[in-house]
Amino acid sequence: MRDGWQLADELVRVTRRGGTIFLSFTPWFGFWGGHETAPWHYLGGRRAADRYARRRGKRPKNDFGRTLFAYRAATVLAWIDGSAEVEIVRAYPRYHPWWAWWIVAVPGLREVATWNLAVVARKR
Repeated sequence: MRDGWQLADELVRVTRRGGTIFLSFTPWFGFWGGHETAPWHYLGGRRAADRYARRRGKRPKNDFGRTLFAYRAATVLAWIDGSAEVEIVRAYPRYHPWWAWWIVAVPGLREVATWNLAVVARKR
């Protein structure tokens, strides 16, 4: 797969009507958006991966542009919301307690305060 959008499209394609799709990812602007290259990813994903490679002598497991992509929570939620095939059942910050799930409803805040966004969707 070249990117996560291909994966998401394939998940929708192979899921039966009424079936559940679960997506989970770290928003790019969150502190851990760059995974092992954080917080340097804020200066650019490729730059952070190259820095990691120089310092460690190998490419990071989550290599920007190859196995790591800069996804925003807003973009993923809008993709599902705009889809005729899928509807959101629930979106929540995966590692937060239930009482902090409201964070996902606040644009901007959800991008930086959500460690990992979990989205449960249903195929129509």
